[in-house]
Amino acid sequence: LLDLEWEEAMSTKELKSLLQQVKYCYGANRRASHPVSLVFSGMQPGSETHARLSKQSGFEAWDVKTLAGPYIDFFPQERLVYLTADSQEVLQCFDQDKVYIIGGIVDRNRLKGCTMKKALTQ
Repeated sequence: LLDLEWEEAMSTKELKSLLQQVKYCYGANRRASHPVSLVFSGMQPGSETHARLSKQSGFEAWDVKTLAGPYIDFFPQERLVYLTADSQEVLQCFDQDKVYIIGGIVDRNRLKGCTMKKALTQ
């Protein structure tokens, strides 16, 4: 799951960089020998993120699930694992029953710790 709920915290340049990374992630997943089910949360209609991704040629045919709201409203909290570079814990293996979240934020270390804080509060 890509947590795209960070739009307001990013500059236009950072958002553009994030969207490049989202496209790369989608392409890499498509080419993977064992692709995962991708989910984009926080894809609110009318948001800049939604508008820019929708402009991508073929986006409507992407094999992703989009959630207009936050992921916390769609998945049981006990299944959520927020992957953050700010954690001291190292993930040793994947549990197929868990939902792994990658923070969709490009901040050039300007917002250090914000994904960890979100992970701990949810």
